[in-house]
Amino acid sequence: MKIKRVFNREGDSPSTTLSWVYEGELIEINFSFDASAVFSKKLNLVFVEAYVDMEVLLFKLNGEYVEKYKIATFEHYSFRGLNQNMDSKTGVSLLFHPNTNEVGNEWGDTEQYEFIKKDNALGKYLDIYR
Repeated sequence: MKIKRVFNREGDSPSTTLSWVYEGELIEINFSFDASAVFSKKLNLVFVEAYVDMEVLLFKLNGEYVEKYKIATFEHYSFRGLNQNMDSKTGVSLLFHPNTNEVGNEWGDTEQYEFIKKDNALGKYLDIYR
């Protein structure tokens, strides 16, 4: 499923509109912040990243809000976003980038970790992200 993202930077407060088609109808959700989304084929849910609040919000395909989770913090890493990943039980991974040379691989690649539906939980290491 393709999710369209329109980010509005105009004015003092940014906003984002995410949209997709479900059962022939256009679903649009507006956010008063910069947001992006990925679709989980495994759970049939849309995962929305609220980067500033370090949260992931889940929505049904009809646009109905389901729940939200706090994104885990990971020492010496910065959160970089969400990604589809079929190796994750939820079909979604969290992307983390190393902040120091003491962690990660020799090339400083961004790493993928399994997204678990719990606050501040970080699942197993899945792979690097390129």
